[in-house]
Amino acid sequence: MGRFSGALLALAAVLVSPNAAYGQDNEAVLAAQQVFVLAEAYQRDSRTGDAEALLEALTRDRDPEIRAEARFRLGRARMAHQDFEGAAEAFAALLEEKPDAQPARLALAQALAAGGKPGAAARQLRRARAGGLPEDVQRLVDRFGDLLRRSRPYGINVELGLAPDSNINQATSSRTLDIGGFPLALDESGRATSGVGLTASADAFATVPLGSGLSWVNRIIGIGSFYRQERFNDLILSASSGPEFNLGKAVVRPAATYSWRQVGGKRYSHGFGSSLQVLAPIGGASQVGGSISISDQDYRIPEQGGLQLAAAISYERALSPRLYGRMEMTVQRVTAEADAYASTSFGSSLSLSRDIGAATVYAQAGYLRTEGDGPFALFGKARADDRVDLSFGAAWKRWSIGGLTPIVRLQQTFNSSPLDLYRFKRTRAEIVMTERF
Repeated sequence: MGRFSGALLALAAVLVSPNAAYGQDNEAVLAAQQVFVLAEAYQRDSRTGDAEALLEALTRDRDPEIRAEARFRLGRARMAHQDFEGAAEAFAALLEEKPDAQPARLALAQALAAGGKPGAAARQLRRARAGGLPEDVQRLVDRFGDLLRRSRPYGINVELGLAPDSNINQATSSRTLDIGGFPLALDESGRATSGVGLTASADAFATVPLGSGLSWVNRIIGIGSFYRQERFNDLILSASSGPEFNLGKAVVRPAATYSWRQVGGKRYSHGFGSSLQVLAPIGGASQVGGSISISDQDYRIPEQGGLQLAAAISYERALSPRLYGRMEMTVQRVTAEADAYASTSFGSSLSLSRDIGAATVYAQAGYLRTEGDGPFALFGKARADDRVDLSFGAAWKRWSIGGLTPIVRLQQTFNSSPLDLYRFKRTRAEIVMTERF
């Protein structure tokens, strides 16, 4: 917390007193107010356990205003002795009933940032801005948001779960391929295969401060799916390293990159490259991002090797305190020794997420068009694929098992192509547990 403690203290100062925020002013709550006074006395005497026990009891009161004040006070009490996860749970529970309670949302952002979750804290700030803030509070929140990125020098986010999949190898369901008018039978390894696998991912980063407004960021990402039949195992690793600095309000991140993929226990591809990412706020509740990258990829099949260039632009916005949206457009150019493997792709995606009670649910739809440079000699046709991806999911923010948060995802993919080999459909479910360390 040391690097942005001043901003945290300033932000805490604008979080109005619970009584003012939630309107406790009638005789029906006099008994509850006496309990609040007693809880404050316990806190002054360092009897934090007794104070929190009283506040916990009031979070189950029949009056929603009393529950709101109790949760707000409970979160503040937990923040005081650095129980940031517990504080975030209290503020989140308050927001489930009162999504427009801006003091609680700002307090939640404060707790998330202090607990080492700057990305989640920044999203809460954008949601708060979408709900409207006084001008003086808005300026302070902007300052707090600017400091969030450097609030944590290192960390790792881990997911582990099960993934039932109708087509683990993304293969055609056809039993034969049409080659020059003659049918060629496919064996089982070349056809769509279903299975239940273990899915795992890890995203680790380390930031080294170099001076005022300049840091060096290192990142490693690993994603894997593992099955009883080793030939279907798929492991992807990527690494990046480079400086991060501000250009006005924008964050600029150039980096050197490396990627490596293994399929079926054998290396499928690897390559070195570079990337440039820019993120910039627009107004209070929006953010725009852009990226470009280039890499030289080597494949198991030598004819696939060549340069890959990609660009993307994204826009995300807190549409309300509960609703969040994101749009992205991408384009990719793949060169290869053989024209049949070279292609141009362009696509777009749209996602929406909404807080509903204790859960955050989301829906995402994406489209990708891929056009090959030349025909495959064996088939006499070039790729002209249309791919549609649909995804739905839910994360339970306040439920945990051993500190792990449950997430459920359902993904549906349809890929149409003039080539039977590339035509497939896929349904995949993921039930994972995630945690940030």
